Amino acid sequence: MIILETNRLILRHLTTDDLDDLFAIYSNPAVVRYIPDVSTTVEETRKEIEWFQNGHPKHPELGLWATVYKETGQLIGRCGLLPWE
Repeated sequence: MIILETNRLILRHLTTDDLDDLFAIYSNPAVVRYIPDVSTTVEETRKEIEWFQNGHPKHPELGLWATVYKETGQLIGRCGLLPWE
């Protein structure tokens, strides 16, 4: 499901098809230095995707979303809004 679309990007729900690309992003030390609670294994990444597949379980309008470069269809990251207290 598309959350937001711009001229260059699509934000959509994560799917299990994103696992390899998301784990590759998480395996880049230059990227993860800015993500304090990053998943460090394929299994942790799979569980994260399952957790956010339909938005945040308690707040479905929020969550982490796949960030896709429209021109290539490539997953280039993830972003989103999370409830925080």
